[in-house]
Amino acid sequence: MFWQDVIKVVDEAKSIGLTSLKFLGPGELFQNPDLFDILNALKERNMPISIFTKGAELGSDSLAQKNYSHLGINTAKELVERVAGYENVRILLGFNSFFPDRQDRMVGSFSATADYKLLDGAIVQRGVSNYTEKRNQALVNLVGAGFNDPKRGQRLSLIAAPVGLDQIDEIPIMYTWAARRNIPLIIAPTMESGPKSVGLSEYNKKMDPNNEKLADMMVEVYSRAIDDRILTLEQIKQQRVSAYMGTSPCNQVANGLFMRLNGRIQTCPGRSDSSAIFGNVHEEPIAKIWVNSSNYKLGPLTNNWCTAKTTGMPPTIQRKVTERLERRYIKE
Repeated sequence: MFWQDVIKVVDEAKSIGLTSLKFLGPGELFQNPDLFDILNALKERNMPISIFTKGAELGSDSLAQKNYSHLGINTAKELVERVAGYENVRILLGFNSFFPDRQDRMVGSFSATADYKLLDGAIVQRGVSNYTEKRNQALVNLVGAGFNDPKRGQRLSLIAAPVGLDQIDEIPIMYTWAARRNIPLIIAPTMESGPKSVGLSEYNKKMDPNNEKLADMMVEVYSRAIDDRILTLEQIKQQRVSAYMGTSPCNQVANGLFMRLNGRIQTCPGRSDSSAIFGNVHEEPIAKIWVNSSNYKLGPLTNNWCTAKTTGMPPTIQRKVTERLERRYIKE
């Protein structure tokens, strides 16, 4: 699909209540030369967009120039400032770890000695050298452009997806560090889509068959949230423990759909089994696909837990984490 085709689907979805959209990939929107045409089209429609990104182009002058010199953009800071002018844009920056060796491995750039190369808009060489350094500079640029300014709304989050169970000492610290800077850290401890994520999920199941380490991590993150007055125990009990520990529960399945570039519609990014595929916008209208989907039938749920992480995050973890928090914070 061309971006104009996507906008047509957005217009149709607006007619049945679409209020926002997310760009998750695969692929980087910040490598798309049509980026600002897309953002202009969405701005004209008053349509908020959340952009998931690894952030290399937002932290590297050479990559920003490679993709946008035709628009007079020659530095990463200039690219970030141009994007910041769109009040409807929210950035979700990949942030798995503080440590470069761990972070670079998780994005597949540990051994990269050069940045990716493009030929006629297609990637012919993958990888980003010194990725964590570029990611860190992207965060500096985003903060400098006011993306975490509370006066301008919540426009910046960090995404730790996935994280390893061996990060139990790191993730709670990352959570607090980000929250104190008005930047939520969205933590997805396991993913079951994509080869690297599936491999990590399988490894986690072998290392933690009863989900005890996962529960430990969730308890520590929620304890940080309570101690720092980000959440109260009552709020956690009312909302129920989130699959994205420490932040608002996932409700995207009950409130939307995931569309791939080929027009296929499925329940969410994390599932592509036959029961999770609802149709294709090239064959029938998005409105018809929506009302006939199992997502629509869920109704206005505010906590879907996670329908994609069927084995790595069984719903029983919610009760286990809540009970442990109650023992820690409710005094006799």
